[in-house]
Amino acid sequence: MAITLNDNVQINAPKVLDNKYMKFSGGTTQPWASSAEAVTNILSAYRYQYLTVLCLMNGDPVEYWWRTGTADGNLETKSKESYTFNSSSSITLTTGYLYDRIIVLPANNLTNLIIGTTNGGNDIEPGTPVTGGDVYTLSYPQYINASTTLYFGNLATGTKILLYKTF
Repeated sequence: MAITLNDNVQINAPKVLDNKYMKFSGGTTQPWASSAEAVTNILSAYRYQYLTVLCLMNGDPVEYWWRTGTADGNLETKSKESYTFNSSSSITLTTGYLYDRIIVLPANNLTNLIIGTTNGGNDIEPGTPVTGGDVYTLSYPQYINASTTLYFGNLATGTKILLYKTF
């Protein structure tokens, strides 16, 4: 039975709303081992068009989505931009795209990850410790219609940033 909500939902945790995005295993949330594992474990009855899942491909997390339908064969990779940084840095986003998620993959511990729209700013991510080797996901649904730069602060050597975008 559906639950009627009369307002938006605010998630006060660094987690995605739909629990199908990653799997819960061994007491932690982690990416699906492969796209095949996601297809096998997420029954078609529970899929919907544009459902996004995070899977491992050659050891790296990659977002997939059911963009054109919900059949097993409709799962495809999302478009992304990938960057690797050794210290604080910035990325200028491409105009005309909808960015929907930022994934941070630190090789080493980050004591206080900040992300902002100004140098040193923290209006997107105010400061979060991230353990080296973990996958940190952050929803960032923004259509870019003018030049926009994201600034990443307090990065450790070898930190990989993935920016997922649609259309």
